Amino acid sequence: FFVSSCHPCHYTLYGFSFVLYFLSPYFFLLCRLFVRLFSSFSFFFFLMIRRPPRSTLSSSSAASDVYKRQGTMSTTTTPPTPDDLSRDFMRRTMDQIDAWLFQDSEAESEDTREPRPVVKLALPDVIRSAIDLAINPTPRSHKDLTAQIDKILEYSVNTASPHFHNQLFAACTPEALAGEFITAATNASMYTYEVAPVFSIMEQQVFSKMCGLLGWANTQEHDGIFCPGGSISNMYGMNLARFRKCRSLGIDIKRQGMRACPDLVCFYTEQGHYSIQKAACFLGIGMDSVVPVKADQWGRMVPSALEAAVDKAISNGQVPFMIQATAGTTVIGGYDLFNDVCDIAQKHDIWVHVDGCWGASVVLSPTHRHLMAGVERADSVSWNPHKMMGIPLQCAAFLTRQNDCLMPAHAYGAKYLFQKDKLNTELDTGDKSIQCGRKVDVLKLWLSWARFGDQGYADHVDNLMDCAIYLAQQVEARPYFELVTTVGEHTASNVRPRPSTPLDTHGAL
Repeated sequence: FFVSSCHPCHYTLYGFSFVLYFLSPYFFLLCRLFVRLFSSFSFFFFLMIRRPPRSTLSSSSAASDVYKRQGTMSTTTTPPTPDDLSRDFMRRTMDQIDAWLFQDSEAESEDTREPRPVVKLALPDVIRSAIDLAINPTPRSHKDLTAQIDKILEYSVNTASPHFHNQLFAACTPEALAGEFITAATNASMYTYEVAPVFSIMEQQVFSKMCGLLGWANTQEHDGIFCPGGSISNMYGMNLARFRKCRSLGIDIKRQGMRACPDLVCFYTEQGHYSIQKAACFLGIGMDSVVPVKADQWGRMVPSALEAAVDKAISNGQVPFMIQATAGTTVIGGYDLFNDVCDIAQKHDIWVHVDGCWGASVVLSPTHRHLMAGVERADSVSWNPHKMMGIPLQCAAFLTRQNDCLMPAHAYGAKYLFQKDKLNTELDTGDKSIQCGRKVDVLKLWLSWARFGDQGYADHVDNLMDCAIYLAQQVEARPYFELVTTVGEHTASNVRPRPSTPLDTHGAL
């Protein structure tokens, strides 16, 4: 116990307990318990007597005077208590956000004005001059901050606009945004149950739902963690694959490191995301140990080419430890043939990780779930609800059906945080992550999913696919653009200018 180890008046008690240890082990335990209880009481009593009286903190009127006078900030270590001006500022800011998010939809429904552009494109120097980004020695008024927020929103990209079509994410549901606001207000960290009790249980519930949709039965043990983005999720997949392979070879990779490993090698489709290369760098495996495999016209890894690459690596004395398949490649939107990939992996005891950051959400739709056929045989999956499910960035889940890897591969077991003798240790998730403090990412997903249900999200995915087909038809009917590949049973697509065809003054479509 931290306080008992640093409080001088406890040395005598410890010495007394040490002597009695030889007389009675039970008495020693009682003394130790007494010291812990006394330490806790004395520590909190110390805090109480040291806390300044409430009148010395910034009261509502005092804080208001500070903002009116623009005087210096308080020198106490305790932050000022929220005053009426601060709360009014927060409410006005929420109104600003609401107006900025939903102005387009209200304008179009009332047909009173044109919706604003997705972005007010400006050079960096223009933005620097438009927004006062200085952090001054003295406080700034809330009126000034409100004015700056107006400018910040004015020059920001409106990703909530129906006309925003860049990258692989778009508008968020209002319910998910409310979840993000509550997450910030509760300001919890996801390392232990006692600091995030509701969210720890909620994570279990949501992960169980997601794993069930991937085909992992509820009776089957599985595991998961929210990560700061899909690239980290894919790195977790690689790390767990290496951990399990090394464990099967009698290597303690966590202690011995790569110097104890054979020549490890992994495989992925040439259409796959570049994060696998970065993961190999960070984990010390090296990019030369990541083998790209030929893809077909649909962006899918060719099974015969994968098997040939695995056989070649084994003949060269290398040890294959992971195959990363993809559900929705970045450019073409291809889905690998997971059953064929898993057949090859099963022959050689290779971990299969599916990068489903973009495309895994199709399991929500009975109509399009066939694209993920065979994913239930994979060892782990990355799934980003912030891409297709309308959840605010970031919401990225790493899921695995191997429940004996995530904690052992990542845990350190800091005793000050993860005590083995406390209650509800099975809900402590901090040691599953490379982070210590971890943001709550589950509430926004739960609120949105609870609001729309399975049927609502099935309709949502079906609508997105229908929109893709409609856009493909419109592109094919015009001379200036063409599809990268045909939108069909196996893939979505992307759009590019048709070679050697000049655009007219009316632009693209």
